[in-house]
Amino acid sequence: MTPFRVPNLWAQRNPRVRLCPVLSLSFSPRDIGKILVGYPEGAVTFSFKQNVAQKYFEYEVPPGALGGNGDVPASEMRRPRLTRALWHPNGIFVLTVHDDNSLVFWDSKDGRKIMARSINTPNIDQPGVSPERPQSATGLKDPITNVAWCVKDNGDDSGLLIAGGRPKAEANKGLTFIDLGPSPNYQTSSWAMIAKYFETPKRTALLPTPPGAEVVDFCPIPRSTPYYGGAHDPIALLALLSSGEVITMSFPVVIPSLRQTCSILTLVSCIRS
Repeated sequence: MTPFRVPNLWAQRNPRVRLCPVLSLSFSPRDIGKILVGYPEGAVTFSFKQNVAQKYFEYEVPPGALGGNGDVPASEMRRPRLTRALWHPNGIFVLTVHDDNSLVFWDSKDGRKIMARSINTPNIDQPGVSPERPQSATGLKDPITNVAWCVKDNGDDSGLLIAGGRPKAEANKGLTFIDLGPSPNYQTSSWAMIAKYFETPKRTALLPTPPGAEVVDFCPIPRSTPYYGGAHDPIALLALLSSGEVITMSFPVVIPSLRQTCSILTLVSCIRS
């Protein structure tokens, strides 16, 4: 075993937590000496150079706020469990995804929460906010199963590719792409400008999959480099369906181009195509 060991960072923050496994782990895209660790209770950035936990990100939904999966405000405080944590390509902003389908953006430099939103509705952690699109009587959505922060050829122009998070009643669910556009300059932009960037993306597009198919996982295929977690200027996707089938999809104009059963031969065929 290596002599270097990073302890459970969340147990150091809250010793009363009994079970706190690591759910996600990623290096900063701009600093190999910094990692983002996701636990069920929240996320934390850790510096290898300083050997310290730098910032903790813990999401709470106050009474009267919608949260990510509701159309009626709750009457009590909630702490949705974290499912994954990602870096923005600039290495400054952080996204945490939660089991109520909340997408929460943070400033990794000072630890402040910038914006909490669902796929369609911003400010879901603010009391009095109504859903942007009224839901069905059940108000239930599928859980978010995967998120990739995709970067275009310009490293400052990015968007979120999301599997899941669509209403359960929808017949054709597909993938959701939230095109955030060029990120504001952190040094010269006001806090309001940064919050507006995450509140009002350039566009939100539904990327279709075969009728009745549901994407449970996907892997972006980069055009030329492996950077940004393999999501730098993706040219295509491999999408795993709930049926166990794999399809290839062109990106960003996503059209199903191949549908075969999931096997080693199929994956080789998909990658070559």
